[in-house]
Amino acid sequence: LGLHPGVRFGATAAAALADLPLDEAEDLLDALVDVHLVDEPEPGGYRLHDLIREYAATLAAGEPAAERRDAVNRLLDFHLHAIAVTGMGAQRQNLIRDLRLGEPLRKDLAAAVTDHVAHVERERPHLAVHGEAGVAAGLPEYAWLLPRAAWRHLFTRGYLADIATLHERAMAVAGEHGDRSAVAMSANSLASAYSRLGRHDDARRTLELCVRLRRELGDEAGMAKAIGNLGVVSVGMGRYADGIEACRESMRICRRLGDDSGIAMRHDLLGNELCPLDRDGLA
Repeated sequence: LGLHPGVRFGATAAAALADLPLDEAEDLLDALVDVHLVDEPEPGGYRLHDLIREYAATLAAGEPAAERRDAVNRLLDFHLHAIAVTGMGAQRQNLIRDLRLGEPLRKDLAAAVTDHVAHVERERPHLAVHGEAGVAAGLPEYAWLLPRAAWRHLFTRGYLADIATLHERAMAVAGEHGDRSAVAMSANSLASAYSRLGRHDDARRTLELCVRLRRELGDEAGMAKAIGNLGVVSVGMGRYADGIEACRESMRICRRLGDDSGIAMRHDLLGNELCPLDRDGLA
């Protein structure tokens, strides 16, 4: 438990860290609660007193580095899979594509999460420290994977400042580790928050970076998505002609890829963008 980066945790997180069956982790937590080494302020929600947590961290630091890294990896992998399943439909496919999501390290723990939306909401305040725990453990990818997995939940619930903070850090860590694909992925998500916050110039600049990187990487599907988003931002800035051209370019790429859902989405965007304009004048 001294390796847990957040203040509060559940039995599933403890089981992931200790690599124990969930029922055994629950029994051990109950025993620790009984002797006042762990607090349970709400059913199934645990925390360590500050001094106990500091002592536990000191004990954990004495464990072999490989074991500490594996424990953090199991924890963050569990959270990643528990958060990622909140996407649906095309959003789900985009998420799997961006995350390159494989099987969870602990399928039993992933299956034990029954309310994924509540899980994301509980972990939202800890996403930044989870990412930093990954960086410290030599697992920097979690600094960009966790924010991307949580993006839909954060965006639909209006946690725009969270999106901005998490993805700015994600871009920085990915850049430090030379992962241009992760920089592009994080830039695309970051632009959504900038746009909603009225930071249109920042959104456009960030998306232009995303498009450039994805073009360099030969990622046409990602490029089509980013160009479509650039179209939306252009319209928000009153640059309607630029927005329409961006949507048309995105549609051309989608047609080349045989992406019917992408074409339909861009048709919808294009129709919305034509609304403020004289259609005959554009013909």
